[in-house]
Amino acid sequence: MLKKSKDTSPSVSTEIIRPAAPLSESFREPFEERLQIFVRWLREPLEPLVAHAVEGINADFHIRDNDGYVAARERHKQLGMLLRGAENGQLSVEAQFAPYSKMADKIHKAITGARGALAQVLENARGVLSRAITDYELAQERIRLQKEAEARAQQELEARREQLRLLAAALLEFSVALKDVEKQLGRRLSAPTDADIQRVQGILREHQELAAAAKAKAEQQEAAEQARRLGHPELAREIEHQPVQPEPPPPLPAMPVPTPAPPVVQSTIPHIAGSHTRENWTFRIKNPDLIPREYLVPDDPLDPTSYPKIARVVRAMKQQTSIPGIEPYCTYTAVDRRT
Repeated sequence: MLKKSKDTSPSVSTEIIRPAAPLSESFREPFEERLQIFVRWLREPLEPLVAHAVEGINADFHIRDNDGYVAARERHKQLGMLLRGAENGQLSVEAQFAPYSKMADKIHKAITGARGALAQVLENARGVLSRAITDYELAQERIRLQKEAEARAQQELEARREQLRLLAAALLEFSVALKDVEKQLGRRLSAPTDADIQRVQGILREHQELAAAAKAKAEQQEAAEQARRLGHPELAREIEHQPVQPEPPPPLPAMPVPTPAPPVVQSTIPHIAGSHTRENWTFRIKNPDLIPREYLVPDDPLDPTSYPKIARVVRAMKQQTSIPGIEPYCTYTAVDRRT
């Protein structure tokens, strides 16, 4: 849990504060109805003009001669005037809606601005709490992992001590006490490491191999004496000159399997219903030259809007653009000067 200061940390109320005068349905419904009436009032004088202006213009419209071209240019100009208006104050879509659009835009900005300011205060406070929460969780997780590692290390140490005890018992067969081994190693083995175990195993293996060689040599001498007693001196000499082949030494005592299983330290952070910490993975660029090309290609590599830098070069250089992998081209739009 987060540690609270008795003097400086204010308590956070979870009570939902509701507006003193909420926007009720009795207000919203008439407002929306009047809004629709107002929009219809704006549209009505323009709808017949727009319908007449676009009459006969469809996807199949084509120009067949110069007279048609001149007429199309004139209608294009008239449509622009009906769309944007003219200096003589002619009725147009833009002139009819612009004042109210600007007013609505101001209202929208005022509402969203007030909402944003209050939301920012709350988000800032949430950010502070979020950092404090995650810092605490990470610190507790480090403590948990440290305790788990210490418990595992202690368990492994006990297993090595048991293995060392078995190795010491095996060395006693050769009249070698553990203190003799410690003297040879030059240190106490109260907390043996893996390297200590390996060195003790090496000492035991040396004694085992010497004992096996001595036993094999004694058996060879016994066999040669037996041959002489039986009147076969040549066979006895042959046996004595044969290489000694001792039996393989027994396997070394292995490290016992830790029991019980390696300990798992449970987290001490309290569980709060409905709350959790989400992982948000992102990245930072360390060396852009090492990033593979496939990660530099946009999701739609054939979409020109995915390459804003190239677009700026093409707009400036036009047909003189020389960038490998692209072809500059031009599209055209008819434009009329406002009168």
